[in-house]
Amino acid sequence: MLTGGATISEISSDSAPTASILLVDDRPENLVVLEVILAPLGQRLVRAASGEEALARLREDEFAVVLLDVMMPGIDGLVTADRLRAEDHGREVPIIFMTAGNTPALEGYAHGAVDVLRKPLDRDIVRAKVAVFVELFHAREQVRRHAARVAAQERRAEARTAALLNASLDAIIGMDGTGRITEFNGAAEAMFGRPRKEALGALVADLLIPSRLREAHRTGLSRYLATGESRVLDTRIEVPALRADGTEFPIELAIRRVATDGPPTFLGYASDLSARQRAETASAFLAQASEALASSLDYEATLRTVIQLAVPHVADWCAVEVVGDDPRASVRLVAHVDPAKVALAEDLRRRYPPDPNAPRGIPYVLRTGQSELYEDVPDALLEQSAKDAEHLRIMREIGLRSAMIVPMSTRGRTLGAITFVATESHRRYSRSDLIMAEDLARRAAMAIENARLYRATQIAEGRNRFLAEATEALSSSLDYPTTLEQVARLAVPQIADSAAVYRLEGDGAIRLSALVAGDAAGEALGRELDAMLPLRVEQQHRLLPRVVRTGQAEVLGELPDAVRETWSPTSRAA
Repeated sequence: MLTGGATISEISSDSAPTASILLVDDRPENLVVLEVILAPLGQRLVRAASGEEALARLREDEFAVVLLDVMMPGIDGLVTADRLRAEDHGREVPIIFMTAGNTPALEGYAHGAVDVLRKPLDRDIVRAKVAVFVELFHAREQVRRHAARVAAQERRAEARTAALLNASLDAIIGMDGTGRITEFNGAAEAMFGRPRKEALGALVADLLIPSRLREAHRTGLSRYLATGESRVLDTRIEVPALRADGTEFPIELAIRRVATDGPPTFLGYASDLSARQRAETASAFLAQASEALASSLDYEATLRTVIQLAVPHVADWCAVEVVGDDPRASVRLVAHVDPAKVALAEDLRRRYPPDPNAPRGIPYVLRTGQSELYEDVPDALLEQSAKDAEHLRIMREIGLRSAMIVPMSTRGRTLGAITFVATESHRRYSRSDLIMAEDLARRAAMAIENARLYRATQIAEGRNRFLAEATEALSSSLDYPTTLEQVARLAVPQIADSAAVYRLEGDGAIRLSALVAGDAAGEALGRELDAMLPLRVEQQHRLLPRVVRTGQAEVLGELPDAVRETWSPTSRAA
C-alpha cells in the first residue's frame, strides 16, 4: 500500500505516458540501427547528431535515458556527459555509453554513466537495458500523478508522499526522535533480510548499523535534537549497513526530516551499492588481469598472478587448470589468502582425484567447453559430489557457498578451466559475474595459445639453427671425433639437455665418442656409467644396439617403465 490508501495497481491503471529516449551518434546509419532496435518499445525516439545538439535537446525536454556515443567529433561523449551532469536538469538523467573503442567501463562510470555498451551492439541487450529505464520513467510518472491527487488531501500524507518521491531510492526506513524504526517497506525487508514486523519499534543503531558506527549515530541524533544541526540531513552519503546474517554491505543513504507537527520524525532512503561496487571491482580486476596476461609469455607465472589478483577481490578461492596433449605440460594452480587452505585444496585433490567423466564440475567443463554457474551450493549438491563421508566432511568444512567454472577456450579448443569459489565472504555469484569470468577465460586462453605458439616457434628455430650449424661442422672437417663432439655441443641446449654420439667398432662394441650435458657433473656421471656398463651390438632388447642394428631411428616422447628398466644399472649389467 502507498500513503493515502491507493494501491500500486490503482496507480498503474492510469494510461502510461510515452517516454522520450535520446539517441546521440554522429553517424546517421548508427542512429537508424538504434531506432530499429528500440522501435518495439513504442516510445518517443529523439535523434541528436552531436554532443552540442544533445545538450540542447536535454535542456528542452525530459528523457528517460540517453544512449550516447563516446567517439564523436567536436565534443565527444565523455565531455558531453560531464557537461550534462554539471547542469541541474541533467544530474539524474541515466546515460548509457556506446563505444567501439577501448574506453574502460570504470572510466564510463567516472563520467556518470550507468552502463557502457560495446559496438557492434547486441540488440537484445540494448533493448532490455533501455526498457528498464523506460519502466522506471513510467513508474515515476505514475507516482507523480498519484501524488498530485493525494496533494489535495491531508497535510501529513502530502509531506510523507513528497519525501518518498524526492528520494527516489528503493528501501524506505522511518525513524522517530528516539532512534526507533517507524517504517520499513518491502524493499527494506529484502535489502536487510529482516521482516517488517521484526524491524518496527527496534532501534536503528542495533538493527541496521555496524557496531563500530553505532555510537557515532547516537551522538549525531542527540546533537540534532539539541541544536538542530546535522551533517547528514538532505544529502546523500555512502555508508556500510548491516544485514540480518551479520554481513556488511555498502548503501547510498539519504535522510530527510518529515515536515509535521510534534516530535521530529525522519525518513531514510537506502540504495544497495553492492552490485555497482562488485561491478567496479570486477572491472578493475579484469583490467589488471588482462595487463598481466599481456605482460609475459610465461603463461604459468602469468596465470598464477591472475588467480592471486582474484583473491579476495572477486573470489575466496581461485584455481586454474591447463591441459594439453602432453600430460606433463598440464598445470594446476590454486590461490587463497590462507596458505594452509591452499595446502588443504591440493591434499583434497590428491586424495580424491576428479573423475574425468563426471557430470559436473571441472571435468564436465573441460569436456564440453560449457561454463557452470552455482549461484548457491546446497548441501544436497555436496552429498552428490562426495566420494565418501570424509570427502563430504572436508567440503562442508570449506564452506562452499557459490561457485563458477569457466572454460579457457580458443579456436574451438578448450585449453583449461578457471574456478571461482565463494566461501567466507558470503559472496553470491550471478550471471553478470559469469560474463566477467568468461571474458577473463577467453583472454587467458589466447595468452596460453600465444605462449605455446611462441615456444613452438622457438623450438623450430632452434632445430633449424642446429641443423644448419651441424651440417656446416660436418662438411668443414675430416677430423670426425672432433667434429662429432662439436655437433653434440651444438645440440645442447638448442634441441636437447644432453647429447651423446656413439660409434660402432669392428668387434661389435658400441663406444661413446662424444658426450655433452648441461653441467659438468652430469657429463662426468654419463661417462662413468658408460665405462661401467658397456654396450654391444648383439645385445637384445636394448634401445641403442637395436637402433645400430636396424638403422632405424626411434623417438620416445616419454620413457616407459620398460625402457627405464633397460637403462637401469642392474638391467644393463645383465
